[in-house]
Amino acid sequence: MSGQNPGPRRLAEGHLELVSPGGRNDGEIVVTRAEESIDPFLAFESEKDPRPSAATTVGAGADVPIGMRSAGVTRSQPVTSRAAVAAPRPAWRTALFVVGALLIAGAAAGVTYVYLEATRRAPAPTTAAPVPSEGTVSVTSQPEGARVVIDGAARGVTPLRLPLPAGSHVIEIEHQDTRRSIPVTLEAGATSSHYFDLTAAAPPTGRLDVTSDPAGASVTIDGTLRGVTPLSLDAMPPGSHRVVVANRDMTSTRAVTITAGATQTLVVPLARLIATNGFVSVQAPIDLEIFLDGTKIGSSTANVRLPAGRHTLDLLNAPLEFRTNVTVDVPAGGTASAVVTVPKGKLSINALPWAEIALDGRPIGQTPLANLDVPIGAHEVTWRHPQLGERRQTVVVKAQTPARVGVDLNR
Repeated sequence: MSGQNPGPRRLAEGHLELVSPGGRNDGEIVVTRAEESIDPFLAFESEKDPRPSAATTVGAGADVPIGMRSAGVTRSQPVTSRAAVAAPRPAWRTALFVVGALLIAGAAAGVTYVYLEATRRAPAPTTAAPVPSEGTVSVTSQPEGARVVIDGAARGVTPLRLPLPAGSHVIEIEHQDTRRSIPVTLEAGATSSHYFDLTAAAPPTGRLDVTSDPAGASVTIDGTLRGVTPLSLDAMPPGSHRVVVANRDMTSTRAVTITAGATQTLVVPLARLIATNGFVSVQAPIDLEIFLDGTKIGSSTANVRLPAGRHTLDLLNAPLEFRTNVTVDVPAGGTASAVVTVPKGKLSINALPWAEIALDGRPIGQTPLANLDVPIGAHEVTWRHPQLGERRQTVVVKAQTPARVGVDLNR
């Protein structure tokens, strides 16, 4: 072997043979790549590194050439196995990693438990029941088949049941020549039932309500003491009546006209005059209710006491479809007068076969008479026929709705 070149000689992959200058074989070394070693901190203790360590083992006594020292080749004691064992991992790093993993797992489990408990204990969402905005109105009549008008709009015939918005409404029912009207207040979610007996005749009497300021005054009608104020009298005979209302300080006499099936209201002030107050007298051919700022304070049948000064009064007669207003200056301790002129309505009169017509005792012509301009209010119509005789009837003329009246003199 003297002819061989000194220095290391490659035997196989990863193995070198050391040859001295004298040709002597100094042993064999195993070379590994240091950059392929495993980081011991990232490995668990159960893992085994199959690769040799970064430090290469050489035969005992062999001199490592200087050129190979830079490649990571070192000399060590002879070994029986050429496979190098990886350096042991530090135990404190492994323990620290395990403790950190346990802490993270415990925190995640705690957060999950708290979330599940909160979800389980949280009350189920509830949905508020919708608040009804309508009610139901039921209208029946005897006989059935009567026309029903609600708030001025025809809604059908009886029996009728329908929803309406909650609030105030006016129900009118008509059957042949009979008509009834009532105000109703409908509550949300409730049912309001109304029955009309259209077979009953109109009441033959009227009603009188008498109040005074102050209350407790005696009321005498047509010379008969009827009670003390406030007083309501049903079954008042239609026509004119003399009403005297008195207390210890004052006596007031009024004339009222009662209409069958209607209510007449009489308000009488009896308090002593106060220097800052006065009275208002409303003069009209029909009865008018008097309102101040939306509040009823009296009627045209009696003087109304008001504070001295200027006031605007609303005047109303609902059955005759008439409304107006007046402005008065009330003197302290005095009386202000307001004269009201009522409008005219339309009246048509006919007869079979024919007749001469008188209105309120004044002849106006022969039938048929259509669209006569007549002041609103009650009027007496007289039919006269030379062979068939005479008929009389009272007709009410309204401001908005035309009045029509006729008779068959052959019956």
